[in-house]
Amino acid sequence: MDAQHNRWVIALIVTLATFMEVLDTSIANVALPQIAGGLGASQDEATWVLTSYLVSNAIILPASAYLILVYGDCASS
Repeated sequence: MDAQHNRWVIALIVTLATFMEVLDTSIANVALPQIAGGLGASQDEATWVLTSYLVSNAIILPASAYLILVYGDCASS
């Protein structure tokens, strides 16, 4: 594949990953009242769980990118 084609493939993959992350967060926000009601949790407790989920995603995504940069190159050697 040529360099121009690779750029479009990378752009498509990044766009799909971003869309899936936004979709996942949206689904969690919409389902939050039903989850809280089913578990007998208050709205505040459910909000803390969702906030923890979003913060953990914000930490894991850059950390996984760093690990790919560090160790991903070793696998291709």
